[in-house]
Amino acid sequence: MKLKQLSPLFVVVAVGLFLSGCDPYADLLKKQSYKQLSPPRDAFGTGTIMTAGDPSNIKAGPDDCFPDLDPKIKEYNQVLLNAKDAKGLDVNVAANYLPVAPATIRATFGYKTLKKIDVSYGPTKGNALTDEAFEQYLEGRKLKVGCARRLKDPQNRLIVGVAQVTTMTYTFHGEKTVGASMDAAALRETLKAKGVLNYTNNQDESLTISQPMFIAYRDVRFEDLGIPLPEASESDDATITLKKGQFKLRSK
Repeated sequence: MKLKQLSPLFVVVAVGLFLSGCDPYADLLKKQSYKQLSPPRDAFGTGTIMTAGDPSNIKAGPDDCFPDLDPKIKEYNQVLLNAKDAKGLDVNVAANYLPVAPATIRATFGYKTLKKIDVSYGPTKGNALTDEAFEQYLEGRKLKVGCARRLKDPQNRLIVGVAQVTTMTYTFHGEKTVGASMDAAALRETLKAKGVLNYTNNQDESLTISQPMFIAYRDVRFEDLGIPLPEASESDDATITLKKGQFKLRSK
């Protein structure tokens, strides 16, 4: 599978926007049919069912409804941004890319004020499974009734694509509190609560997360075109078979 790499013009524009202090990343992802996942997280993935516009409200994970999906997923390497380009981000902008709140970083690293943050991404993988391919996967599939009910809910969305980064490095710039030192125990517990177990930190100014983190996603609306479901009293673990013409995946 060929690498999908952004053009030099794309990178130049991205660098200029980053340096201007605005947040172009979500817009650039949108042009590639991705939505920014803020904050990045370790648990997500294609096949997740979530509340529309709220990736933190997970209704079902991939293994809950589509346990055999992984072999169907085609992956390709996609360069989103060069790691050296995300320099001098405003704290409010950088907050979109941090696994914890800037205030937590400020407190645990001993900063009086946190002014700018550099964010560097390692190699990033994007999921190339198309909406059409997901529809084909669903046709003839036995699905738990509970999963079908979640899919039919117009307030829910189905994740059909994700972008995942292998490492993330944050370098902090600001005024340190006199006599303050980095609180290693507080940092460890805070990151652990967010699912971050593999990381290294510089006592003064940087943090590197060395485990895969999801940073963006593509979602669709599952349109019910006539799926027969059992009575409400039927167990969620009962199964139905999805047939062509009973459903449609809509990107908007």
